[in-house]
Amino acid sequence: MSMMTTEQALEYINKAKEKETASEETKAEPNPSVEETKVESKSDSNDANTPEDKVESNDKVETKAETTTDKDKESDESKSKSVEVKQEEPQSKFPELSKRDYAFIREKQKRKDMKAKYEARIKELEDELNKKNGLEPEHFKNQDGTLDAKSYMNWKFKERDMQDEIQRIRKQNDDEQYNYDLERDRYITEHCFTDPQELQEYNKLISDKGKAFAEAVRERDPNGVVFGYLETLNEYPIVLKELMDLNKNPTLLQRVFRSSDPDSLKYNISRVADEILENYHSPRQVQPPVQPETKPAIPVIGKQITNQTTSVEPIVKDRNYWNNYLRNHPRG
Repeated sequence: MSMMTTEQALEYINKAKEKETASEETKAEPNPSVEETKVESKSDSNDANTPEDKVESNDKVETKAETTTDKDKESDESKSKSVEVKQEEPQSKFPELSKRDYAFIREKQKRKDMKAKYEARIKELEDELNKKNGLEPEHFKNQDGTLDAKSYMNWKFKERDMQDEIQRIRKQNDDEQYNYDLERDRYITEHCFTDPQELQEYNKLISDKGKAFAEAVRERDPNGVVFGYLETLNEYPIVLKELMDLNKNPTLLQRVFRSSDPDSLKYNISRVADEILENYHSPRQVQPPVQPETKPAIPVIGKQITNQTTSVEPIVKDRNYWNNYLRNHPRG
């Protein structure tokens, strides 16, 4: 390697200084393309982001999430818990109602909706059956006037399917209504008889005499006026209990069935039911127990003092006794 001369060394140093000056000036000058890009990105914030922008935004989100303090996490968790509690236990508009009350109300509405749905479907099927009721094979003909036996058979199969569907819907509706009536009766009965003893007495009456009582009432009231009216009462178990207890109230049923006329029956059962409910809810006066009469004991004072006119002989027979005896029983 040959040695540099003095002139070559000075020239190399000057070139190096020029390069350093040029690089410093380049750093000091702003880059217009970069600034314009930033301005455009801010102004077009509503536009779709490019993949790079998405990556950058995700990085910013992750960085911000990493810088979240533990205190902020705890506050977020407490807020989420409070929201969950409010969702699990909403404030009730009727706090006096229990969960069973709400369940019964929902079941009542569900039964009402299903009954309406079943009845609507039955009516639709019956209307279609009535339109084609009494059709015979001669009513089904081809375009050329010949009998269309195939169409007639198809109609008969469809008719049978529709009749089967009506029976199936009615049975399902009756079964659901029966189960609902049982639950309704249990629900109302327990609300009427809060005293366990009264509830036990009512259940025993239903078990022992319920079937015979229902048959006797239906025999006298084939139109179901009495039971129909009782179903409209919110406290019908109280009325039914008094009507069934013939040993306690033998004349109540006689007052109800004074007449077999439906209007008279409804009037009679309404009056008797009102009387029973009024007596049941009226303040009951507790009568004090009757004490057996006891004669006061005669104090013993040593010697009994008797009246001379008394018919009871004195225990001690003294001189006065014998004088009186001789006076009242003279000889001969």
